[in-house]
Parts: sequence; structure tokens; C-alpha cells
Amino acid sequence: MARAYQEAHIVEKLTSDLKTIQLQTAELSKAKGFHDEKITNLQKQNAEQAKRIEALEIRVKASDHNTTARLLNAHAYHTRSLHAPLTPLRDLSTNRPIRQFPKHERDIKTMGPAQVIQVLQALDVPTLGMSAAGKKGELRAQVGLPREDDGPLPAPGAAAGGAAAVAGKAEEKGEEGKGNANVKVPRQKSLPKIAPGSTAEAVGKTGTAAAKGVSKPVTNTGGKGEEKKT
Repeated sequence: MARAYQEAHIVEKLTSDLKTIQLQTAELSKAKGFHDEKITNLQKQNAEQAKRIEALEIRVKASDHNTTARLLNAHAYHTRSLHAPLTPLRDLSTNRPIRQFPKHERDIKTMGPAQVIQVLQALDVPTLGMSAAGKKGELRAQVGLPREDDGPLPAPGAAAGGAAAVAGKAEEKGEEGKGNANVKVPRQKSLPKIAPGSTAEAVGKTGTAAAKGVSKPVTNTGGKGEEKKT
């Protein structure tokens, strides 16, 4: 009896332990599945982050190339190299040369709207709400050219020639002024002095008195003039 009781107790305990082990195993399986899912998510995030870094590196390389290309195109434009081909820009998403990119500046005028939009989209430039002329102006700016075509630039020696002409006129004016300064102006001859007590002196005094509104007759009495008030 006692032995049977002990055996039953042992079986019951083993059964309870087995259930506990089974529950722990299920919990470990769930935990393992959770950790596996978390590891998978981390791997996906790492892959996405690597793609973003790679796309950023591609974009930075393309942007550096485009900056250099714009400088070269601007230099060619301002140095009047109108027949020089444009340095092509690269797509910011692939770092490859843009398709339908104009070979020369004059090709921009003949580009269709779809071609202009394609090039601007490759440069990540929004085109919504822009007119056709505005899109071409933006394309010229992205290439490194002025937004509007101001016509042919002046000849290389035009500016220097204009400056030389201005300098020549200034020198002519300076020499002309020096020539005028060297011309001698004749001096005016001094008038003869009037002797005291003469008729000329009396006439002069009468004129001065008349100008002041005072009448002073002059009389000669023995060579001396006497003034009488009226």
C-alpha cells in the first residue's frame, strides 16, 4: 500500500515536471521567434540604411561632378567659346550622364518640352507650375549658363578698344587744356592820369555826383573850384 502510494506520488510529480518543461519550451520557442523577428527587422533596417548611404554617396559624387561641369560651361560661355560643346551633367540618382542632354548651347532652344522635363527631373528640379520658357531658363541655369540668352557677346578686343578710346579722348582734352594755358593774353594798356584841376577832372566829378543823385556845379575862380549847394 505504502509502496503504491509512493509510486503514484512519483508519477504525479514527474507529470507536473514534464508539463512545466513543456511550458518553458513553448515560452522559449516564442522568445526565440520574437528575437528572430527582431533580428530580421534589424537586418532589414541595416540593408535599407546601407542603400540610403549608397544613394547619398552616388548623389554627392554626381553633385560634385555637376558643380565642376557648371563651372566649365560658364567659363566657356564667358570666354566666348560659343562652338565648344557643353560638359554633360549627371543624373543625381545614378551618377550617369543624363540622357537627352544638349550638346551645345544652341541645342537648348530646339529642345522639346518632354526633353527639358526629363533633364530637370534627372537633376531633381521640380517643374510643376512652370511655363515652357521658365523650364528652359531653369535648364540654362542648371547647365551653368545665364537664364536668358542676351545675344552674342562682344568681341574680345571690343572692351579694350573702348577703354583705349576713352583714354585717348581724355589725353586730347588734357593736352588741349595745356595748350590753352600756354596762350598769352595781352595786357590792357593803362589809361593816362588826369591832372588835378583840369577840365577832365571836373567832368568826372560832375558825372559821379549825378550818379549819386546830387547836382554839384563846378566854377573856376582863379584856378580853384568851389562847390555850391543847391
